[in-house]
Amino acid sequence: MNDQERISEAAGVLGRLGGAKGGHARAASLTPERRSEIARTAAAVRWSARSGGRTLRCPICGKPYKFRAHTVADQSACPACVREAEENTRAAD
Repeated sequence: MNDQERISEAAGVLGRLGGAKGGHARAASLTPERRSEIARTAAAVRWSARSGGRTLRCPICGKPYKFRAHTVADQSACPACVREAEENTRAAD
């Protein structure tokens, strides 16, 4: 085993050790009310994503569109305006 492999293995052990402690330490430092608040917020975000996201108004055309929390697409405007902007950018190149 070379030095790099030994260092990598040691880093992995330390990472797992810290990771195993982290969640428990954080939970112990939070009040029950704060833990409940965090859980409520997380559940609300999960359920809003499952129900189709929130409805926002497009800043460009003013039409309503669904904001989807778990997507990598640009959501700064409605899909039609984003598509149009991308087409205009490609046409300019």
